[in-house]
Amino acid sequence: MISKGYYPDVWTYNRLIDSVCKSDDLNTAWKIIEDMIRVGVHPDIVTFNILLNRQISRKDWNQAVKILDMIQAAGLQPSESTLNTLTRNKLLERLSPKEAHEYSTIVLKRMTLFNRLEWFATLGNTTKLIQIYQEMITNGPSQDIHTFEIIIRNLFAGRHNDKVKQLYDEMRKLGAEPTLFLYNILIEGFVKLEDMNNAQCLYRDMSLKSITCDVNTYNLLIWGYSQKINLKEIIFLLEDMLLSKIRPNIYTISIVLNLYIRLNDLPRARHLFDMLLETEDQKPNLYIFNSLISGYANVAKDMDEAKRLLLHHPITRTLQPNALTFNIVIQAYTMQNEMDAAIDLMRQMETIYGVEPNAWTFYHLITGYLNHGHFNQALELLKYMSERGIKPDWRLKKTLREIQYKIMYNPVNLISQINLQ
Repeated sequence: MISKGYYPDVWTYNRLIDSVCKSDDLNTAWKIIEDMIRVGVHPDIVTFNILLNRQISRKDWNQAVKILDMIQAAGLQPSESTLNTLTRNKLLERLSPKEAHEYSTIVLKRMTLFNRLEWFATLGNTTKLIQIYQEMITNGPSQDIHTFEIIIRNLFAGRHNDKVKQLYDEMRKLGAEPTLFLYNILIEGFVKLEDMNNAQCLYRDMSLKSITCDVNTYNLLIWGYSQKINLKEIIFLLEDMLLSKIRPNIYTISIVLNLYIRLNDLPRARHLFDMLLETEDQKPNLYIFNSLISGYANVAKDMDEAKRLLLHHPITRTLQPNALTFNIVIQAYTMQNEMDAAIDLMRQMETIYGVEPNAWTFYHLITGYLNHGHFNQALELLKYMSERGIKPDWRLKKTLREIQYKIMYNPVNLISQINLQ
């Protein structure tokens, strides 16, 4: 190619360098780079990323630092791939404590404070995050919102909610204004900590600052209040959504529908479900359908309506109920000692609807028989399960061990077949 006067471009050189690096032939890689420079083709950030990745894979920290220096000397900006190599490389997860310390002190020392912040965030090292943040403060107050986003998310993960409040107050004193994204991080964190007072304060703060909430903000708050079974606040939030012209999405509806089910208010839950059926772009999904069936079967104890919804509702033509859907009703039948109805539904799910029973189906049926003292039927079903090649999971094995001494019908042969060890 070169002999004919055609010189490779940087993309071609990078492919060649990548190939020899994968063969761990770094000497050849450097010679190719020298050749690049000689013919006037300048290495780009991709070139250095290839070399950096190989040196880190070899745990040659000093060479990795050399490449970082070369990136800086060439006036190149580290790309996302560079940062991923430095902070999210899977190899780094397998370093010994000593190697990790060496990597931190030799390589990460050359990274900016912000990049080091991202690195320790990936490790979930809250102590280091705070130390780096304090170091950043000594170099001048930071108003970079992304810095606060990283630290706050990790503080919440470690359940350091008091430190979150301190950092949030400090951020405001520095004049850094939270974005919608940061507000959502804060609200999500407090909601998960079941601290709805602080979540509500943030919501009001957004309103005072004329920051428009998005559907995620409302969903977080509605979900939080649903855990507290606070329907009054949820209705207020839904009204505020509509006033703000923010349309509830399928997740919003599912939260409210499930709350109505928990409150045993199936008429309102069904009304929401029927409302979704009338919309053009937000039809009920299988999760919502299963929730409603579970509400009728397990909360309202209305097995007729649960079965009617499962077997005869027109939406089943598009949703296609799965084994989980049928198992909800089967389990409810077993809980009410309607074992014949449960067995009949298992037969129907396969022969009529083409849904094969799974291990959970048999678990509900077998434990149903056992709980009501029908040991012979339980063993027959267990044998049928074994013949179908479905292995019992640890829950069923545990149940069988607990009642094994009660079983009088051929216990040794059958139980040995399912390997309870």
